Amino acid sequence: MKKNFFLFSAFFLLILFEAASFIYFKFISNDLTNLALYSEKRSGSLSYRYFENVGLVLPIIEDKRDLIIVHYTKEYTDKFTYRDILGLGFGFPDDGIDERKFKAVALGDSFTRGLGSIDNLKNGWVELIEKKNKDIDIINLGHLGTGINDQKYKYDKLKKFINHDIVIYNFFSPLDYKDSLDDTEYAIYIEKYYKEHGREETQKLINDLNTRHGYKRNLEYLTNNKFRSYSVYFVLKIADYFSSRYLFLTKKFSYNVPEDEIRLNTVEDELFKLSKNKNFFKKTCNEKYCYQSINREVVSEEILEKIKSNFAKKLNKFYEESTIDNKEFIFVLHSYSGHFYPNQDYDFMELDESLLKLLDPGIKVINVPKKFSDTISKEKNKSFYYKYDGHYNINGYKVVSDIINNELIKILK
Repeated sequence: MKKNFFLFSAFFLLILFEAASFIYFKFISNDLTNLALYSEKRSGSLSYRYFENVGLVLPIIEDKRDLIIVHYTKEYTDKFTYRDILGLGFGFPDDGIDERKFKAVALGDSFTRGLGSIDNLKNGWVELIEKKNKDIDIINLGHLGTGINDQKYKYDKLKKFINHDIVIYNFFSPLDYKDSLDDTEYAIYIEKYYKEHGREETQKLINDLNTRHGYKRNLEYLTNNKFRSYSVYFVLKIADYFSSRYLFLTKKFSYNVPEDEIRLNTVEDELFKLSKNKNFFKKTCNEKYCYQSINREVVSEEILEKIKSNFAKKLNKFYEESTIDNKEFIFVLHSYSGHFYPNQDYDFMELDESLLKLLDPGIKVINVPKKFSDTISKEKNKSFYYKYDGHYNINGYKVVSDIINNELIKILK
């Protein structure tokens, strides 16, 4: 009798927990919407493979059809259109190659790719410039890497396939100061892994690596299971919460890639270790924006000089090599919302000006924050960045495209 009562009570509680979990999923949380976005994002993440002709992992474009890759945050959802503009089976976030007077490639991080533009082919600064300036075609190579080390590595692999006479290198201050200290490049390891294990095993490794960003156990479970228990979903949701705060239950992935096998060794060890310091930046918020400022307690003035020198040497070398290849080289300095609020350990405007003094005088410079500050002052009630994410919003991309285009017209006369 007691056993039956216990079994009935346990069954009743499980049913109650299942019902409560379903109600939470459907009516309280935003996970119904998140699930659709996560599924789209995951589909995009699994659309990459290793292309041995270039030695890189890139998005697969089949039958010349556009590939849509989704990125979402709490503030916006981006849908990037990737096209096979070179006819090699892989894509870039670009509308295609036009026959124009000047042909350029734009290298940089997510600000070049157009994160936060909602539709990069409509609102990203690269495409906006092409719409305004019929003399120049710009191939968007944004987000091939996070910093100059891996971006340059991938550009060197691709440049012989791209007909261009201008290199536009984009630097987002201050985040790229830190990114320039990281010289990890997974393509080195994957190229070696491919030779040893073949395509099928290499694809498993690539899928494992590409699904790590934004990985959620609870949404992964819902995506992979047609018949679901919402109780399991809710327990996994709790596990994700603790994992995101590095308390415990950290997700362990299938492949452990040794750090020493993915380094380019172009950065000295002291600075490389600094790139892994989670306290490199500290968050500052005001009524309008939140932004990252360089933490003086972690980065002394002496170390900051080394950081600037590290990037300047790499950019100067990039410029020299481009000159040898008969390419015009243009450096675009992008701004953070924090540029216009100098109440932090290091003033971004002053920091950038000191960096520019270290660059080769032959480098053409487009100083976006210097021009952007006028717009910020005149239109104080308008937002140009997302408050928490920090990327340009649609207004920001419009202003930046005007600034860069006007300077390009002067440079290319």
